[in-house]
Amino acid sequence: MSDLPHTPLIEAVKAYALATIDELLESGADVNQQDEHGWTALSWAAGNGDAAIVTRLLENGADVFLSGRDRRTPRQIAWAANHPDVTHALREAEARARGTGSAATALERPYCKAYPVARLQQGPGWPDGATHSEDVAFLHHDFTVTRSFRHDEQVLFDRVTPEWIEFCTRALHFDVQS
Repeated sequence: MSDLPHTPLIEAVKAYALATIDELLESGADVNQQDEHGWTALSWAAGNGDAAIVTRLLENGADVFLSGRDRRTPRQIAWAANHPDVTHALREAEARARGTGSAATALERPYCKAYPVARLQQGPGWPDGATHSEDVAFLHHDFTVTRSFRHDEQVLFDRVTPEWIEFCTRALHFDVQS
């Protein structure tokens, strides 16, 4: 007998089975149930870039802040998978959940931490020769790296992958303060 959770809603999301998703939601399926990775149906829909499914799940009470074992929220998953429309929708949902209206009026608290470039260069995917090892760079809340403490200014590294996020959280002990 398997110890894995039975997750029919997650499986329906993975299969893009809209009718099954609707049936499961109508019958009271746990919209926030997590799989063996800690991912919810919303996490999978965000990673797949499916805005229609993301909307259905949010309308049915999906927790936009619930993260998996990788500590990524659905918005971070959508962003890393390069789904800008879904990322924007989830950012708006986060702002609504915080009770602050739209993301335009409730900008995320910017957070970054300075690290020696020599330490960042040890991470997976860091470009060769991008900077001098004696430089300092800033790791931001979305795991991008810039020369400036301002996000999106003088970007050094923006190829965020699960491996990069794991390196930052485990090796650098980077933790976005909420």
